[in-house]
Amino acid sequence: MFNNFQEYARIQDCIEKYGSFCVDEGFDWVKKFVLPDFDLGLPTVDKKGKITILIKRKNPIFVQLDDGTKLFFTYDEFKRINGDPVVGKTMAVKLLRLPGDTNESPSKIHSCQIF
Repeated sequence: MFNNFQEYARIQDCIEKYGSFCVDEGFDWVKKFVLPDFDLGLPTVDKKGKITILIKRKNPIFVQLDDGTKLFFTYDEFKRINGDPVVGKTMAVKLLRLPGDTNESPSKIHSCQIF
């Protein structure tokens, strides 16, 4: 990866001092560098239903679907919903949870989309 230890040490010093470094040319290994995939393959459960209750003026923001699913969002999480959540529209939710898990404990919301 590095031609010698001195090159590696210079890069480490630059990163420690400035937090990053610029690669102009001569670093062919950088072209092969790929960010890691953060999709860990965790088990998910998909829910889909019409929004029956939407309470935006409280913290956390509350959404209830017609199948009884209750969702709680922080303001930032709510802004990241793909689409415009409105009562009567259909919402598809992906929850991080084992498919056979039926207990009442909350699940982490992985993604939401409005149709």
